[in-house]
Amino acid sequence: MRKVYMSFLGTNDYIACNYQAPGLPTIANVRFVQEATIQWFCADWSENDRIVIFTTDESHAKNWLDDGHKDREGNVLSREGLQARLHRMRLKPLVEEVQVASGKNEQEIMDIFERMYAVLEPEDILYMDITHAFRSLPLLALAVLNYAKTMKKIQVGAIGYGAMEVLGEFRQVRSMEIQDRNIPVFDLLPYDQILEWSGAIDRFLSAGDAKDVVTLANQEVKPVLAKTQGRDKEAVAVRKLAHCLDEFSQTITTCRGKRITETASALRKAIQDAIDQETVRPLQP
Repeated sequence: MRKVYMSFLGTNDYIACNYQAPGLPTIANVRFVQEATIQWFCADWSENDRIVIFTTDESHAKNWLDDGHKDREGNVLSREGLQARLHRMRLKPLVEEVQVASGKNEQEIMDIFERMYAVLEPEDILYMDITHAFRSLPLLALAVLNYAKTMKKIQVGAIGYGAMEVLGEFRQVRSMEIQDRNIPVFDLLPYDQILEWSGAIDRFLSAGDAKDVVTLANQEVKPVLAKTQGRDKEAVAVRKLAHCLDEFSQTITTCRGKRITETASALRKAIQDAIDQETVRPLQP
C-alpha cells in the first residue's frame, strides 16, 4: 500500500523551533514543522510513496520559495523556503507542491476539497500535518479523509498538530532562546477515531448492526490486552461486551428466536460489567 503525507504551508515568517512528540526524537532548530513531521512519519518511505504540500499563491511566494519575506523597510529577508529545505533532506518519496485557492468562498472551499481528494488513491495510508492549515482547512481535511475512507478505503496513520500556543504568543516565542522553543506536536488521530465511532454508533442505532462498533471496540482494547497479557479488567470487560453485542445483533438479524433470551441476558451482564470503563471513552455514553 502506498503512503501519502499531506501538509499545508502557511504565510507567516516562521522561526526556528524544536519539535517534540512522545516516543519520537526531538527535531531541533527547524523553521518548518513539516521538517519534523516528515522525519518522523516518512523516514523509511520508498519511491512509491508521496509527500504533498498544499500552498496558496501567497504561501508559495513567502514560504515555498526562498527569501519570500521583507522587513518593515521593504528589504528582503534571507530565508530558506520549504522547497529547498525538503530538497536538502534527500527524501526518497516524490515531493510535490499542489497549489490551491485560499478558500474565500464556498466554491473555493469545494475546489480545495476536490484537489485534496484527487491526490489520494485507493487503499493509501494517509499521514497529515495540519499545523499551518489556513482558515477552515483543518475541518475540511477531516471531511476529506473521512470521505476517502469510505470511497477509496484509505487508512489514516497520523494527524499532526504543532502547538506553538503552548509556549505563548508568537512574539513571546520569538524572544526566547532557541533551546527554550520546545513545541509539542500532538497526534489528533483520536478525533478521527471519534468520527468513526459516530458512524458506527449511528449504524447500530438506526439499523441494529453492531459490526462496526464491535470492530472499533476490539481495535482499541487489543494493544491494552497485549501489553497487560490479558489482565486489564476494563479491557477484558470491553472485549466481552463487544462479543456479546455482536452475538445479540446477529441473533436478532437472523431471527434465531430461541437464542434471544440467552444472548440478551449475556449482553445485559456484559453491559453491567463494563458500565464504568474508561479504556474506550467514545463507547462510554
